[in-house]
Amino acid sequence: LISNLDINLEKYYPSYNTVSVEDRVYMSPEKIRGRASFSSDIYSIGMVIISMLIGNIIFELEEEENGKIIWEKYVNINQNLVSILNKMIAVDVVDRYKNVEEILRDLQQFFSLENKLWLPFPFFI
Repeated sequence: LISNLDINLEKYYPSYNTVSVEDRVYMSPEKIRGRASFSSDIYSIGMVIISMLIGNIIFELEEEENGKIIWEKYVNINQNLVSILNKMIAVDVVDRYKNVEEILRDLQQFFSLENKLWLPFPFFI
């Protein structure tokens, strides 16, 4: 998980300084309950991206009954990207992306037809 990355960087780069800030607003429901997985980090990254897109703090947004935030009405972005972000922040782990490769595959599928150069680097799955 992300915290392991910080520890490994410190091992190889002694001058690397890290500050751990955990904000429950960006934490997945299962991580709050102490059962984190790799998809918990995907949830957190999705929440950070959405915060950046809407320019607002997540906890100020309305939620659906299942706990999913309602953010889509605050931005005007491609619906494929909305779908990807919603899958990243799915409340139920079963409905969420399991790894980054799945996200990249959907990004490639949804956007390669519109713009062949959407990624800043060559990408093949």
